[in-house]
Amino acid sequence: MFRRSLVFALLFSCGALLSSCAVPNAADSLGPSVYEPPPMPSAKLGLPPAYRVFHDELVEYGDWTLIEPYGWCFRPDVNFVAWRPYQQGWWEPSDTYGWIWNSSEPFGWITYHYGAWFYDRFQGWVWQPGPVWGPAWVAWAQVDDYIGWAALAPATMADVGDVPGGTFQYVSAQQLASSNVSTQALYVTRLAGTRGTLRAIENLDRVHGAAFNRGPDFLMLQRMGVPVPQHVDAENFRRAALPDGLALPDEADLIDASRRLVDVAARELDRLRTDGVAPPPVGNTLQPGTGTPRIKPAPKPPAADPDSLRVKRPRTPRDPVAPKPRKRPAAEPDSTAR
Repeated sequence: MFRRSLVFALLFSCGALLSSCAVPNAADSLGPSVYEPPPMPSAKLGLPPAYRVFHDELVEYGDWTLIEPYGWCFRPDVNFVAWRPYQQGWWEPSDTYGWIWNSSEPFGWITYHYGAWFYDRFQGWVWQPGPVWGPAWVAWAQVDDYIGWAALAPATMADVGDVPGGTFQYVSAQQLASSNVSTQALYVTRLAGTRGTLRAIENLDRVHGAAFNRGPDFLMLQRMGVPVPQHVDAENFRRAALPDGLALPDEADLIDASRRLVDVAARELDRLRTDGVAPPPVGNTLQPGTGTPRIKPAPKPPAADPDSLRVKRPRTPRDPVAPKPRKRPAAEPDSTAR
């Protein structure tokens, strides 16, 4: 009996010792899996460290896709058939930066003020990150009394290619400062009736060393009778926390990228005028200040002469009819006769 109690005591002591030794080992084995940071997504890892803040801000609004040789680019979750950048929003004037694009899209505060957009025939519209804030990275152009803008492609992209609907969006100058400029924007097919030369608007300026295009000059618009609303404070626009020392866009690259787009747009407009592709309806004009077509009523035909509409039949000759003999009046009775 004593031996059995001693054996049980020894076994209990050994079990307690083994369990006390096993607990630290289990904790050590679970430690790395619990405290290891999650792996970084490939897109974020592939971006330069200065641009990884863009990945975190934009990941819930679309996908990041690798497009060589431009690297990781952001593709928003939108309708690719009808959507294009710088479409959902409006233009606001600023003393410091000229015309600033104010977007109504949740990703717009980044993608329209940093980097560049380009159209990829497989991925649609994609955005490449850039290093500096700007009012809008677009090319500006003018034809007759229409103002157009188009998203600037990366400076290293020599061939911008064809864009569905045309490279630029256009509005009547009267509508540039409208809050519903998105609904007034026209594609190039609506401008086939214009006669002027499409020319680039290069109103360049610099702020903190960064070159940008201010867009249409305020004084020029006022001379055209375009009311320019009260200017906004550019500092109220949200900005990303980027490190200092990033390479700033060069003025020459900005001009080259803008002129490439204007050259493509000029060829698009010339094809419409020469080949007659999608001409505007005959008799249509653009209603001043709206940018929407106003159809002239067709002229009424002249009133027809009723006699000219009456069918004239030739008369057939009739046989001559002998005149009826006239009856002599009856003689009155003589009153003297008896």
